[in-house]
Amino acid sequence: MLRPTRRTLLIAGFGAPVAALPTILGTGLWPLWVGYVLALALGIAIEIALIPSRRSVQVTASPPGAMEIGSESALPVEVVGPARLQMLEVVPHLWGVTPAVPALSVKAQDGKATVQFTLAPMRRGPTVLGSIWVRWQGPLGLLWNEAVHAQQRTIDTLPDTRHVRAHALRLRARPEDRAGLKVEQFLGDGSEFDALREFVVGFDRRSVDWKASARHRELLCRQYRAERNHQVILAVDTGNRMGECIDGIPRVDHAIRTALQLAFTCLKTGDLVGAYGFDDQPRVLRQPQAGLKVMAGLQTALGDLDYSTAESNYTLALTHLLSQVQRRSLVVLFTDFVDSITAELMVPNVLRLAKRHRVLFVALRDTTVAKAIEIAPQTLHHVHSAVIAGEMAREREIVLERIRRAGAHVVDAAPNEISAQLIDSYLQLKRREAV
Repeated sequence: MLRPTRRTLLIAGFGAPVAALPTILGTGLWPLWVGYVLALALGIAIEIALIPSRRSVQVTASPPGAMEIGSESALPVEVVGPARLQMLEVVPHLWGVTPAVPALSVKAQDGKATVQFTLAPMRRGPTVLGSIWVRWQGPLGLLWNEAVHAQQRTIDTLPDTRHVRAHALRLRARPEDRAGLKVEQFLGDGSEFDALREFVVGFDRRSVDWKASARHRELLCRQYRAERNHQVILAVDTGNRMGECIDGIPRVDHAIRTALQLAFTCLKTGDLVGAYGFDDQPRVLRQPQAGLKVMAGLQTALGDLDYSTAESNYTLALTHLLSQVQRRSLVVLFTDFVDSITAELMVPNVLRLAKRHRVLFVALRDTTVAKAIEIAPQTLHHVHSAVIAGEMAREREIVLERIRRAGAHVVDAAPNEISAQLIDSYLQLKRREAV
């Protein structure tokens, strides 16, 4: 479809009154008006004859096969047409993700142009590249011609695993990250017997095995290592509260990213890892398994958790988990709450779960609330916001303290700090054999 450009509208809007002014005043210069109209009509006619047709312009898009939430991916679009193809604009129509730049203008060289968009997905799930809208100017810049090229290509948006891969490179850098991965060299760490070795000065005398020393006629001591076969259940709440965004990303996606980070660490230390998802009813249950080959299955299971608008049913979900997991395990519960009222149904079920399993309660701290408390009050609105945020933070701490008193461990941190604190808490529990 042909449309006038801004240049044409300016010529018509400002040129027409100027050309018609002598005719209106009756000065006998009416041929100026006729010449103006004929010149504009001739220019448009030349533009229509020379502007490339829609069939002569080909558009090729190369979307990525998959994207990770919170990361950026490139969407290159190549436009090829006749050599007279001039300035053009490209607009992608996508469902499920918004390009960082919605439209790009570029000048074609020899009838070819490449435009690269940056896609920044903020939600998991399929992203559909429906069509590419392209419009281009004629040689005189008087008309736009536009075409719609259907694509209908699906791009999968997966959980963010960049932090998992980055942690894999740093795993051996910190000695505390290797607890249980290799035989511990310090006596007294862990509870699983590993071997007998000769006692030397500096070892704990309580580790001496007197019976073995008598048999071998030399002083021997017991060497222990951290137990490796603990069960870890990653329970992720996908209810309506977890659908709220922190720093532009839903809470549930922060939780899934952190869960995958913890899963990698657990598998590297020899533990068994399973996954559980729920909202108003249980959704996904993957029994604990060992080995790094499990990571792909965990990523698929957690990535398939859909966003939900239903209220989380802790009674049904945690009771179902208790019935399905018989062996004592470390249950890492990713959930959140608004205040003590909304937590009334959550806390009793968490306490019941903590009686049979070791519970690690993970809550994502809203950075907006913290900023509202810390901001210097300039107006009355700031004062009201600070008071409300302070009350929310106080009630939140009351609920978390109730959970701590029940024997569960609590990790409450901002999204950019939650992974490190959670892994540290897990490794501390593992070294203390508290699972």
